[in-house]
Amino acid sequence: MKLAAFAALALVLAGCGSAREAQPRQAPAKKALPPVMHPSAGSFRPDSTTLARCRPTAFSCYEQGFGNLAYRQGPEAAVALLGSDLAHDVPAVRGDCHTITHFIGSATLARYDNDPAKALAHGSMLCGSGFYHGIVMYALRATRTPKELVARVRSLCADRAVLKTTFLRYQCVHGLGHGLMIFSGDNLPWSLTMCDKLADRWNQQSCSGGVFMQNFNPPSRMSPFRSTYVRKQDALYPCDWKGVATRYKYYCYLQVTEHVLEATSYDWKRTAATCAKADPPWSSVCFQSYGRDAAGASSYHAAAAYKRCAFTGTHLADCVFGVVRDFVNNDTRATRGARFCGLVTAKLRGYCFYGIGTILSTMVDPKLLPHSCSAVTKRYARECAGYLTPAERKLVVVLPT
Repeated sequence: MKLAAFAALALVLAGCGSAREAQPRQAPAKKALPPVMHPSAGSFRPDSTTLARCRPTAFSCYEQGFGNLAYRQGPEAAVALLGSDLAHDVPAVRGDCHTITHFIGSATLARYDNDPAKALAHGSMLCGSGFYHGIVMYALRATRTPKELVARVRSLCADRAVLKTTFLRYQCVHGLGHGLMIFSGDNLPWSLTMCDKLADRWNQQSCSGGVFMQNFNPPSRMSPFRSTYVRKQDALYPCDWKGVATRYKYYCYLQVTEHVLEATSYDWKRTAATCAKADPPWSSVCFQSYGRDAAGASSYHAAAAYKRCAFTGTHLADCVFGVVRDFVNNDTRATRGARFCGLVTAKLRGYCFYGIGTILSTMVDPKLLPHSCSAVTKRYARECAGYLTPAERKLVVVLPT
């Protein structure tokens, strides 16, 4: 039996990246952090910075250098070099990948005279698709009136000639959610109200994912601000707040461990205990968030990610599901995700490959999914394509309608 939830693509693209998405998440030493910057805070300005002159750990230099490259030679050249630097584990690139792609996106928008459709057509999904997030956040700054803003919100991610796959449409709408928070000074209720103005439930929920991810970003390179919609004493807030409608709680809980980890000084055991306190089914979603952050904290090394799942107890399946989807989301291919599935306990391997399929299904024509799954795994190709055993179906989180 093919799981019906496979078609519920609002719930497929889980969280879009771990912690600061493509970055390993460790407790940062404040003195080691570069100066606080936000890649979408203003118009990109090319300068004379070149990557050849950047020190290996000079985050700001790499961000500007990659932006300059995208502006002058095109985003394809910048993304190709970024992929090469990732493969060679250049420290600044491996540790700052998502933010760098924000700069590439903003520089591409400037290259195409602030035309979002043209810029999005040259996009890349690398490093949690920061390219798209940066463009959307940057583009919103051009609006001047509420009516103009609503029109831009509704139209920005609507061009299916440019955004040809579900994955790309999700990344755009998710980036829109980030942009609404930045545009409003982290006004979460207002941002969700703007998500409400999108065409349908899928778009609205996808937008909320970006809203909550931005809400939970600690003051850092991703955003210099601290949202007022977080609480250290109640690390699950605002997800457990009645002010967040039930239809938006999914993405709230799917992002919440970003904040819980910070609130517990990156204590994974305490973070797992916090997730366990949430009411079901949100506790399971919280553990999927935990898994996503475990993937990022491991620098996408399978054994290290799985080791962090050891604290999740009866929610191991949720953690595995969160880890593997983030592996595939970050890489836009399933090689490392399949390697991770090979490490997990045998009774969860089919469900792990199912997690891979939920992301692959957004990147390819649905008719081609069985072929894509067969290329990843022969033994678990059916699970990857959405056909679960009765025991595996019991692991799927059922959400309130």
